Amino acid sequence: MKRLGLILLAIAMLTMTVACGKKKESAGGSSDGKVVIRFGWWGGDSRHKATLEAIELFKKKYPNIDVKPEYAGWTGYNEKLTTQIVGNSAPDLMQVNWNLLYDLGADKFLDLKGTDLDLNNYPADALKLVEIDGKTVAAPLGLTGRVFYYQKNSFDKAGVAIPKSFADLKAAGKAFQEKLGKGNYPLFLEDYSAFLMVLYYLEQTTGKPFIANNKVNYTVEELQKGFDFYLDLVKSGVTPSIAESQSGGVVPYDQEPRWINGQFAGLYEWESSAGKVSGSAQEGTEVVVGGVPTDFGKGALFNKISMTYAINAKSKYPKETALLLNFLLTDPEAVKVQGLQRGIPLNKAAFSILEGEGALKGLQYEGYKTVVDNKGQGISEYFESEELRKYYRTVMQELGTVTDSKQAAEKITKMVNDFLNTK
Repeated sequence: MKRLGLILLAIAMLTMTVACGKKKESAGGSSDGKVVIRFGWWGGDSRHKATLEAIELFKKKYPNIDVKPEYAGWTGYNEKLTTQIVGNSAPDLMQVNWNLLYDLGADKFLDLKGTDLDLNNYPADALKLVEIDGKTVAAPLGLTGRVFYYQKNSFDKAGVAIPKSFADLKAAGKAFQEKLGKGNYPLFLEDYSAFLMVLYYLEQTTGKPFIANNKVNYTVEELQKGFDFYLDLVKSGVTPSIAESQSGGVVPYDQEPRWINGQFAGLYEWESSAGKVSGSAQEGTEVVVGGVPTDFGKGALFNKISMTYAINAKSKYPKETALLLNFLLTDPEAVKVQGLQRGIPLNKAAFSILEGEGALKGLQYEGYKTVVDNKGQGISEYFESEELRKYYRTVMQELGTVTDSKQAAEKITKMVNDFLNTK
């Protein structure tokens, strides 16, 4: 089982970890009598800088509490945090990826219902996603989802408007081939995004999510239609085949020359990645949010809780840690300093503060509004398991070459159900 595997990995890593630091501080106190709490998160330099500034604001307001920051990049963060939690050495306040809450279990995190945090600041459906065994184990920081981003320059060259539907995309595919030449496409779907596009079609046509009641919620026949839909996008020149797109190696889109120069003119990507999407395109390129196809039903954009803040159930200072959490989420100056470093906030108080500052604008916010207005039914807490993501990619890489659509449907059904049966 994945949860057991994570814990066993953490134990193995823990045996190689040597504890360090001052004795008094590791016990939660310092020599000058201050309460010491630890705060761990992942991110890039801009997030680190903004969060450190917010911590300084907190320390000025609460001089009796010292906050020790522990920050790093994304790679290896989950494994390290799991090791710390299993070894009872995790930070008091933790930035936790949504699915990891379920992998580790409710007993590892403090129930926020017992703190001063105002949970009424959150939408009920978002709180439901962080409730395990009746406990609200985390504060959801934001909703994120996939939207269609397009390089307007390429569409202008092809003489077609930014697509609003799949029919528009097919027409654009034909125009790109005829006017811009072979190897030019209005949309670039790498293997994982290609699978999400299959699910987009299926949610529209069936009204059902991919996983429900801990099993695949589509029949083999329904899944086959979804894979056929994707193959038709390839045949129609909407998107390159996986084999063609990976012909130069498997690289992220922001390192893919054909996205950078506009040959691959569109993406189905996280709205929170707006900066990376526009920043990776060739200088002078105008990137815009595209329409939401509703050819087969209402919009069904892939969406989820982006990340969360959770309090360690073993924290010696849960009251002070909750005070820090509340400060980061609702203090006007702290909210302004952090801005959109963790996406558009779900917390109503923070949202209102940033809205008043005029900070909610631009490509990312436009993408966010598009997600909110056209979001699908969401995903299972296990959907983004690394093992399942590997299955999705493998099935899409083999589709149309090693397997046909029916075989792909049978294969994904068996692999995913076998995995879910261990939960």
